[in-house]
Amino acid sequence: MDLVLTSHRYRERELIEELKGLGDFRRTAFKDVIRGEVEDLEVFLGELGKRHVFALSRVVPIEKCFELSPDHVVEKTQRSCEAPS
Repeated sequence: MDLVLTSHRYRERELIEELKGLGDFRRTAFKDVIRGEVEDLEVFLGELGKRHVFALSRVVPIEKCFELSPDHVVEKTQRSCEAPS
């Protein structure tokens, strides 16, 4: 499962260190935002509860992702929001 995590201000490196062994986590181009991948969300959340992860602000599971380009932003956004058939 893909995740977006946010750290408390200026603590993204510390957060990545605190999350070692729980999945694959890396910095993004956005300040205090980390992208991650874990095998099992429930197991990951359970492990977070057992650790002292002080740098973590939020965890957001990613259900669906898609790339946007200025030429196709409206079309791709509409398609991604449609209910599956």
